[in-house]
Amino acid sequence: MTRWSEQPPSPDFLDLILERLPPLLSRHSSLLLKVMPPFLGFALFLQYFYRNQFYPSFELSQFSSLLLAAACIGVLIVGFVVVLLVAPGIVIFHGYLNNADVKERITNGLPEKEEERQRRVLELVVLTYVGPILCAGIAFWPLLLLLPDRPVILALGTFTLIAAIFGVLTTKRFNLPRRTITAFFWTSFVSIALFITLTGVVGSNLAPHLSDLPTWVQIAGLLAAVLVLTFASSISAMANVAGWYASLLFSTFYGLMICTFCGLLTALPETAVRSVGIGAYEAKSVELDPSFCDTGIGVRNDQSCRLESPDIVWSLGETLVLRTNGNDPVQLQIPSRQVKAIVQYPD
Repeated sequence: MTRWSEQPPSPDFLDLILERLPPLLSRHSSLLLKVMPPFLGFALFLQYFYRNQFYPSFELSQFSSLLLAAACIGVLIVGFVVVLLVAPGIVIFHGYLNNADVKERITNGLPEKEEERQRRVLELVVLTYVGPILCAGIAFWPLLLLLPDRPVILALGTFTLIAAIFGVLTTKRFNLPRRTITAFFWTSFVSIALFITLTGVVGSNLAPHLSDLPTWVQIAGLLAAVLVLTFASSISAMANVAGWYASLLFSTFYGLMICTFCGLLTALPETAVRSVGIGAYEAKSVELDPSFCDTGIGVRNDQSCRLESPDIVWSLGETLVLRTNGNDPVQLQIPSRQVKAIVQYPD
């Protein structure tokens, strides 16, 4: 048996993934494009059926198109978060750090000692990546809670001030030409706007859980979310130095984690079903055939059989699945031939 001390060191896990993943994806890209969309769509629908404890009847030709639609919706939602994570790093790196003047001045000005070089790189990361987005998140959202009627003015003022301050600090700290401040300003402004959009997406999903709490608790929750998102966005942004695949790898990982914890991923089945208009919404009423009222479940009003404000679970196929509201809610599976009309609220 080989001793541990005699075994060769294992390769770095991230380096191994970045080395083998791109050729693997390129080799099997056509198969993945054919298999993954229907698989993802079926997984979303299956989870929705399981949560609502039913399995509908439908035509396979109809359902195949719904699988692709659900997969596209899921990919768009998660992909939007991933783009918001990876885009700030792309803007900062390719719009500012990889600029010829900036890159040459920074690399030539690095100290020879390793500890001092690491400290200088850390300063660069704080001034270009972490500092602007963190300060913007901490300043903008509490101000928006206090002044909710002026979001545009607050955004423009906050983003402009923070981008200008960090542009001056970065230029002085690394002895850069003054003309590079313009490049820093617009890249920082755009990256801050993208980060605030990301925090807005996450905050909108956290808002229902925080709305009944005191204002100071809401502010504390927003600041905690800003700190977590700053860490994820900064790591994803810095990965651009290692290339596109590294940035996408980190952004996808953190994007899935963010979607999970803020509820976007867990609510994805309902979002997909609601988006294609076949369920997961509240209707104004459902008009049924008068003969259905003989079961005692419907409510007769002037010779009509009507269910008021039901939650439509599924409306495709031979059966309408809905959930009644009230003190004693029940879930009903009604044959579609008994349904005369579903009255919906306008969007």
